[in-house]
Amino acid sequence: MSATSKEMTDMDIQEHETKPPRRDEDRGSAVADLDLTESDKIGGIELAELDAIGDRIPDALAESVRYVVSRARLDEHSVVPARIGVVSSVSGDGTTTVALALTAMLDEQAPGQTCWVDLNWWSRSDAASVLDEAGPGLYEVLRGEAELDAVIRTSGGIATLRRGGVPDDERHRVARSGAMDRLIDELAGRYQHLVLDIPPLLGGSDSLEMLRHADAHLLVVRHGVTTVSQVRTAVDQIAGVESMGVILNQVKTRTPRPFRRWLSR
Repeated sequence: MSATSKEMTDMDIQEHETKPPRRDEDRGSAVADLDLTESDKIGGIELAELDAIGDRIPDALAESVRYVVSRARLDEHSVVPARIGVVSSVSGDGTTTVALALTAMLDEQAPGQTCWVDLNWWSRSDAASVLDEAGPGLYEVLRGEAELDAVIRTSGGIATLRRGGVPDDERHRVARSGAMDRLIDELAGRYQHLVLDIPPLLGGSDSLEMLRHADAHLLVVRHGVTTVSQVRTAVDQIAGVESMGVILNQVKTRTPRPFRRWLSR
């Protein structure tokens, strides 16, 4: 067992200072509308049939995520944040779908330099189910039962770190552990970008603990389902973390699909 794995066996909750908030008062939230239909959604037929994660992403979603990334490059630093937390107000908004899309887009620009980290233990996603869930993952590394190199997998050329078998009664403790802090820091040393798939904000305090590890967040809102009140509450909770914008997921339009495809060329 490596020194890193031994160090991460300490699962005791440790007192720690919250990372200083990062604000950008002059930047408004960019809203990228996703023109998706039922058959386009990740987790449907197209997702199951294609081989690479990048190929599974609907064109509308890919373009929306590219817009968010490009917009981030226009700020005064012209740098996309190294650690991006993808989060939603409630479960079912499509956080994992967007997180995987963001990972694929960043990997296009810097192959092999982005890793998707599954911290969203509170829900099962069709998007994540296509990745191999068997075997150890993040949780087993934290307990010293597996090596980090052995659990980072590649799907469609993209590095992924699955959650592993996190017991329900361990979730709160793991989220606040010093071992988690050290693991995220080690991953940040290996990759140019980490995309952190974070639990819903209104589902409990653990999501806020996970956001401590993010330099910026991307908020996902399911159009027509998530209420304005839920979104406002979520935005208030994460006001201290820099925002990359908002993705409106599953927006429906009346434009026929053939015309949408033609207009997107």
